[in-house]
Amino acid sequence: MREKVHQIIIGGEVMLLCMVVALLSTQAASSNPPSNGVSYNKNEQVTVENALDNLYTKANYGNATANDILKGKTALVGGKEVVGTYEAPTLASQTPGDATPEDITGGKVAWVNGKKVVGVRGTSFAELVETGDFISYSSPISSYLIEGKDHNPGNQTIYPNKSTIWEVIRKNEDGTVDIIPQWTSSTLMILTRYLGSNIESIISRVSDLYINSRLAKDARFITDDDLEFVRAETSGTLNFFNSEGLTQGYWLALENSTIGFVDEYGEITYKTFKTSENWKYEYNFRPIVTLKSHLSIAGGEGTSINPYIIKEAR
Repeated sequence: MREKVHQIIIGGEVMLLCMVVALLSTQAASSNPPSNGVSYNKNEQVTVENALDNLYTKANYGNATANDILKGKTALVGGKEVVGTYEAPTLASQTPGDATPEDITGGKVAWVNGKKVVGVRGTSFAELVETGDFISYSSPISSYLIEGKDHNPGNQTIYPNKSTIWEVIRKNEDGTVDIIPQWTSSTLMILTRYLGSNIESIISRVSDLYINSRLAKDARFITDDDLEFVRAETSGTLNFFNSEGLTQGYWLALENSTIGFVDEYGEITYKTFKTSENWKYEYNFRPIVTLKSHLSIAGGEGTSINPYIIKEAR
């Protein structure tokens, strides 16, 4: 019975709408009386317009509020435009927690406070890391002065802790890992007539400046063998850009009176000099650091943008 009554009501509304449309088609569109002699009543026009508004309101129904509609979006509810104010919850708010990588089984992934966390529990750093991965690492030494008397081109200052992102170039059988700075480091200037054991001593001392004793066991000067290993085993190259994006080659192994370097074109050059020659060569420095075997990952994803953060294992 209710459905029948409802149908009758809807049918009546439709008929009313048709009558209104027909009536409007016979009325003038302005307040001036029509010229064809048809009578015009302004009050009747207002009444008709109100009737149309009522029908329009009934035809556009709904119960959504501004808080039900996404912020900045609009909707028509009950014949009125509603601007949404609802803001979707953030990933961080939906993934609260305090789990660290060491709380999660190695290789498993979780989201904590909106951040991706890769588990490392029960897995060592050497097992998880791969060549080409990036590590956050820095020397504890901010600067070191090389006095001019050691090689006679004048005083020079090396800045070891400016190298903060390093790349894995080798995984060793004893569980240690070799890393090298992503960018070339401080410039080291050498006069060729001072190429003896004194220079080799300087090279060794500068390399040691990059050792963080909590994480690394030793450091050394990069050799051409290291460079060729990287090219052959990792399909990569050791770029010759510094952190400012400027091109400058870097030193390779120094032995007796032979000096080597990778020039700004990526080519390896070796030269042998007599002690009487006094040529000055200036290239960047790039050491290799060997990380200890008992380390773990405390965060990061191993990319250059989000490198692994390493720490001593528990």
